[in-house]
Order: sequence, then C-alpha cells, then structure tokens
Amino acid sequence: MRRGGGKEKMKRKIDWLQFGQYLAIWNELWTIAKNEFTKHNIGPGILEYVRGPGRGTFMLFLGEISAGYLKDQEFQKAMATRRARPLIADVDLDADPAAPFNGARLTKHQKLGKARFEYRPDEDELYINSKKFVPWLSPEQSSGGTIRGIELEPEANKHGSLNATAADWIFEHQEFMPKKHRGKVWYFWASEWSDSDGDRCVRYLRWDGDRWIRHYF
Repeated sequence: MRRGGGKEKMKRKIDWLQFGQYLAIWNELWTIAKNEFTKHNIGPGILEYVRGPGRGTFMLFLGEISAGYLKDQEFQKAMATRRARPLIADVDLDADPAAPFNGARLTKHQKLGKARFEYRPDEDELYINSKKFVPWLSPEQSSGGTIRGIELEPEANKHGSLNATAADWIFEHQEFMPKKHRGKVWYFWASEWSDSDGDRCVRYLRWDGDRWIRHYF
C-alpha cells in the first residue's frame, strides 16, 4: 500500500467554548419561539406545519428578519463612521473673553488670532492649528502639590498657554474636550483679570465628575 499519497487528513480540534456558545444561542432562540407559541396555545404540532404547508410563510419571515438585520448592521456601521469623524471648528481667539465676575478688569489678554480646533475621536486628542494641545502642569502640580500663581505664571507662559477666550469656547463645546483629561484642571494663562483690591486671577476648567465647569482662580 502506498503511504503518504493524496491529501493529508488533518484532525480537527473541537473548541468546546465555541460549541457551548453555539448551543446556548440555539437554546435561546428556541426559548423565544416556544414562549411565543405557548402564548397562543400552540403545541409542538406547529413544527410539522412549518416543515409542510407553512414552509413558504416561514421562509418569508426569515427573509424579513434577515433584511432587518442587514439594515441594522448598515445603520450601526454608518453611526460608527460618523462617530469616528473629527470635529472641526474655526475659533476667533482675538475676541475678548467673558468676565469671570462683576467688576473684573481685564489686565492681560494675548490675542492669538484665528485658530482651528479639531477633536480627533480615534485619538481622543484636541489639536489646535494642527498641533496637539496638552494641558501643562508644573512638577509640583503633577505630584499633587501646590505652587503660588505668581511663581507659576512665568513658567506656564513658556509652554504656550491659551487665553480665556479659548476656555470659554471649549466650555460651550465640551464635545471637543479629550476624555483622557477628565479629572484634571486646565489653566488658561494668556488672559488675566484683577479685582478692585488688585488681586489677580486666571480662567480654568475643571472636571466635576459629570461635565467641565468654568471658574477662575
């Protein structure tokens, strides 16, 4: 006898997990059908009907189910594509920001011109003029400590701070805010106010567990 001739027979391994899932799905489908038949006082005799004179009606039913399923799949695919599209907006960062409190005097406001804001959901990142915007925190802040604002301001300005107009716009369009930054505080050092006593403050945005809130400090 010739050995090794023809196609080699391969032993197929049974994936018991998939086999169990397959049985569970069929059992669930059967339970749905059985409960519906029981509701109408129909017994197992309907199975013979489906195999015989009711076969055409049953096939039409399966066709409608298949068409509905395919339509739903297309809808889900379209929604996924829509969700993945970036959000884009042109923002005028020369505009004056909203006053944080009555009597606030705007003492500094860097006009940053026209800017394009783009939130990319696939990256969960905000880009401003094609540059990724990352809120800057000092080493003291990053480690959970504190630092006086008058000491922090010069270092913060070196890292390309945004102005309060940007903070106001982002606050009104929170869908542009990267989810990864929730739990942090964003300071916008390029604008500054003072009160009647000469105390200075800047705008910030803070995540409060449900949404971003706008305040000053």
